[in-house]
Amino acid sequence: GNGGKFSDGKKNCKQTLKYGETETLRVQGEFKRTGYTFVGWSTNKKARYAEYKDGSSVRNLSSKNNGNVNLYAVWKVNTYSIVFLSDEDSDGYETYGIVDTMVVPYGKSVKLNRNIMEFNGYCFTGWKCSNGKTYKDGATVKNLSSKPNGLVIMEPTWKDHIYTVKFNINGASGKTPDPITCSSSKDSVTIPKATGLEFAGRELIYWS
Repeated sequence: GNGGKFSDGKKNCKQTLKYGETETLRVQGEFKRTGYTFVGWSTNKKARYAEYKDGSSVRNLSSKNNGNVNLYAVWKVNTYSIVFLSDEDSDGYETYGIVDTMVVPYGKSVKLNRNIMEFNGYCFTGWKCSNGKTYKDGATVKNLSSKPNGLVIMEPTWKDHIYTVKFNINGASGKTPDPITCSSSKDSVTIPKATGLEFAGRELIYWS
């Protein structure tokens, strides 16, 4: 099986052929190796290319009575794509920038491409993956998909910018208004009234 297994858990199978007759190579049952695609058979265990495809017609592989011919499964590693989505909120404000798609071979550890997208008023927090897990920016990942030409979707996650507005009464007398905490997801905030502030000969018009 050369790394592969049959549905019954066995790694090898046997087929008896007759000298002088054309026979068809055929494995019995399901034959798999996670993350790889079966290509065919070779007499070389380390071969990258198959000498015989499954189902090939063969003849006289050995002239010896009760002879043995070892054929090793040839596997091709599967690759999958990691696609990073942009985002758009309900009001239609889109992100800026694109994160390039990654093509990754099964079995290899890679670092996710760094986020370069910006979303006005929000902080990037990481990626929500189509496998249900979440990953930080630049996280190391491995084997997100075992399927040939598999597709893995990364959706950006964001949180509000939180900021604090503080007030300076700029030389006036009286109680300074308490700071207010604001969120970027709110369209507006209410500035507290400056009750009791006094400045000789002047009137409070607005805050700057």
